[in-house]
Amino acid sequence: MTPLISLCMIVKDEEAVLGRCLKSVQGYVDEIIIVDTGSTDATRDIASRFTDQIYTFEWINDFSAARNEALKYARGKWILVLDADEYFEESEIRKLRDLLGSMDPEPHLIYNLTIVSLLGEKHNFSTNESKVGRVFGNHLDIRYVRPIHEQPVSARPGVRMQSASLPVRIFHSGYVEETIRAKNKHQRNLELFKKMEASTGLSAYDHLQLGNQYSMMREYDKALEHLNKALQNDKELGSAHQQVLFTTIQVLINKGDLAQAYHFFEQHLESYEIYPDIRTVKGIILYNLGFHDRAKQTFHMAVEEAEQRAARNEPVAITSPDTALRLPLYQLAQIYEKEQNFAQSVYYLTKIIVTNPREVSAVTKLMGLMHLQEKPESIIHLLSRLLNPDALLTAMLGKISIKLGITPLATHYAGHASVSKLLKSDERMRYAIMTSDPAGVRNEWTTASPAEQQAVSTVKHYIIGAFVWNRPEWLEDVQLPGDHIYMPLLDWIKSWFAGTADRSLPHGYAAEMLQELYAMGKLEAFDRLMEAVDDLPVVNQLANFFYGRHQIDLALQYYHHLLTHDGMNASSYANLADWCTLQQDVHSAQQYWEQAIKLEPNRKLWYIKHLLISPDPAARNAMKQKLFELDPGYKNLSLLHEL
Repeated sequence: MTPLISLCMIVKDEEAVLGRCLKSVQGYVDEIIIVDTGSTDATRDIASRFTDQIYTFEWINDFSAARNEALKYARGKWILVLDADEYFEESEIRKLRDLLGSMDPEPHLIYNLTIVSLLGEKHNFSTNESKVGRVFGNHLDIRYVRPIHEQPVSARPGVRMQSASLPVRIFHSGYVEETIRAKNKHQRNLELFKKMEASTGLSAYDHLQLGNQYSMMREYDKALEHLNKALQNDKELGSAHQQVLFTTIQVLINKGDLAQAYHFFEQHLESYEIYPDIRTVKGIILYNLGFHDRAKQTFHMAVEEAEQRAARNEPVAITSPDTALRLPLYQLAQIYEKEQNFAQSVYYLTKIIVTNPREVSAVTKLMGLMHLQEKPESIIHLLSRLLNPDALLTAMLGKISIKLGITPLATHYAGHASVSKLLKSDERMRYAIMTSDPAGVRNEWTTASPAEQQAVSTVKHYIIGAFVWNRPEWLEDVQLPGDHIYMPLLDWIKSWFAGTADRSLPHGYAAEMLQELYAMGKLEAFDRLMEAVDDLPVVNQLANFFYGRHQIDLALQYYHHLLTHDGMNASSYANLADWCTLQQDVHSAQQYWEQAIKLEPNRKLWYIKHLLISPDPAARNAMKQKLFELDPGYKNLSLLHEL
């Protein structure tokens, strides 16, 4: 009997991810064909746990050649193609098998699956979705072409490939930052493009892929160069035309060219605003330009549209459901927080958490805001109803409480031995400081491994503990290399204990120590250190720290001290201007924005903030001219024509 599905893969040095991929399809594909192009790690050993069809193929800088080698060995009715850094959830691979079991292949059809790509740094992922052809019939003379970003085509005369979509998702982690760094994909891909350009030239689609490549490398000018070339030949692109537009707007935002991003949106993307994710992108541009009220309205519309589409069982996004709903909800929470409307901020954070209880950033923000106004028992009650915490969620809440310095919540969630085992050493040390347990801090240090005793966060908390409880002898155990980040802090604290300290502690270390002491509730130690390091740059950092934590009265006291001593920096002026705007003190807000701009004239957002509150046409025109001199691109910003 002919097997239903043959999984065909090419691999090289994929030990970190291959097991996850193969385990996710085990039992749902009928054969697994692995073509190895030169692995030197444990890739082949891992593959052998799932299949005996492992073949060696000499890498010749051509992905198509390697793909076609894998197809040679396939016996199944259907071909499924995966990369090692991709995987299925069980419900998705089961759905795929059920669908293919009821279908017959056609020689002109490639079936697209939705690739959900994880982007960004570890534990701070966002997602992007795209449709990619990964399923086609076997024994129909379909082969791959192109050495990079390879495409399946028919070898039969007159057969032009067409695509159709299946409602199945694959998850992809290959563009997560750690993976890119580990595998050096950038250089490999650029070399393949260079080879292709020399042999056949580059098509519009190739320029799109090069634009993507340079975008991931954060070489945004080169990315835009290739994306513009792709757009100039958009007739060649077909359905990839949308991808060029979406990638270009992302690159402009990442580059910080916000005026050009808004202009590009008006030119090319307004017709896509029916999709909530594209509307969210517009909101992000507006927000970062400084038009917060317009951004808020745009995010509200995006959320409303996404919820209506979901209720009608329609796709909520053209690029990413994450951008269509979670992101505008989070942006609204941040905007309302800035407006000191904590109830509305909590409302939108709650909507995120209902969808994903493990959304760490939303839970952290929620707990921090509620702590400003609610008793610990009320917070615990809400989180219990909202999350129904299991062991892992309880540990997550404990970690967040410790990070925020909320001792009653930390005691509730992290005060049990079962949870303590799930904390890292520095987290247990921080908890011990918060709960006034010097023996706990000391025990964590003495039982730590040599590597842990070099870890940045562990060293910092141990030094803080020694300072809080006046234990200079503890610091004799700390042996740091001369280039360790906390060596200057260690030396200064030792001199403080010896009575020889001066004010030479760098401002960054002083402010960090003071912020940590305040966050953990060690106010006596905070006062002691403040007396020793009191300096205007430190006061600026502390004032802005308190403002960010909504300790407004305390922040205003520090700002008054700075104003009295002519010591305000640009960020302090900007925060004070924001506060005066909220208080509808327009005159003072204008003055503070002008001072902020004078100190840091390159902050274009501040010019917009000034323009938006200024009642005087002459003052607005003068500020516009300064902005245009700074960035002539703002002359084309239609939003400014209305001011």
